[in-house]
Amino acid sequence: MTSIKLRSVGESRAVLLICVAIVTGTLMDVLIKLVGGEVPTWQLLFLRWAFNGVLLMPFVLYQGWEAVRWHKPGVHLIRALLTVFGSFLLFYALAHQPLGLTISLFFTEPLFVLPMAALLLRERVGMANWLAALVGFSGVLLVANPFADMAKGVNWFTLLSVMGAIGFAASQVITKGYGQQESTLGLIFWLSVLTAAATAPMAWHSWQPLSNEQWGLIWLLTLAGCAYNLLWLMALRCGSMATIANLSYLSLPLAFAVGWWLFAEVPQLSTLIGSAVILLAVVAVGRHNVLQARRLASLDEEHLQEALLEADPLTPVQQKSV
Repeated sequence: MTSIKLRSVGESRAVLLICVAIVTGTLMDVLIKLVGGEVPTWQLLFLRWAFNGVLLMPFVLYQGWEAVRWHKPGVHLIRALLTVFGSFLLFYALAHQPLGLTISLFFTEPLFVLPMAALLLRERVGMANWLAALVGFSGVLLVANPFADMAKGVNWFTLLSVMGAIGFAASQVITKGYGQQESTLGLIFWLSVLTAAATAPMAWHSWQPLSNEQWGLIWLLTLAGCAYNLLWLMALRCGSMATIANLSYLSLPLAFAVGWWLFAEVPQLSTLIGSAVILLAVVAVGRHNVLQARRLASLDEEHLQEALLEADPLTPVQQKSV
């Protein structure tokens, strides 16, 4: 029973962590867009993760290397490769597409998270969460409006954005299912080191001098990115994958609002309708999962097992490690 009550608290905590992460993540996207049009993508990607490692080094030295010791080296290596893949496509798309459109395309990510978690982690996905994900994705389609320019051929930026979303989705599932033995600090620190090392050769090849303003913006986006990753990992540890995946849709209307405010990107009617659909899906799934967690917390042991068989969240009682 205690574990069920902890789960209820964990769901509420995950909601708060993801909401804060959304704000810091949007700030990072804005800064990437500002700098990405002038700085080569590989150079920007290398500096973002190299600076991230520098920021985390004092914490590593304070806690000792034992705190970031590898338990599953493969997890770190796979996460780094997926991050290089997804981050490069995100940085490149942000530099060449409107902010809101790019974020909307990367929000196909939850659609890939749910089947990956069900397939790789053997986690249950309830019908309510499937429906919420599909409704949310229909909102993404309304926002992206993929049929508007079919006469012009394939929009490669659109395709690359969806491929990047698949990479980030795979990274989330790997972290949730196979990274539980690793510390939060260890996951972020080694991700920074390995990603910087992997991107260094390409960054060196395309390197160009930077102005003081560009150096400052890169440091600022690194701070935002560091906070975003820490908040996201903390949410993954205490909340269900379904809640996190669907709450992440909140970034979309925020991105369009910021894009309109800073970059004069005026959304179309389909964009407004799609954002409303996404918000509806987010509110519905968030309310469903939190209320279900509270209901399970109130049950006695006699009715607990029966109720768990009907539970929807991807991590019903305890976190699974395969």
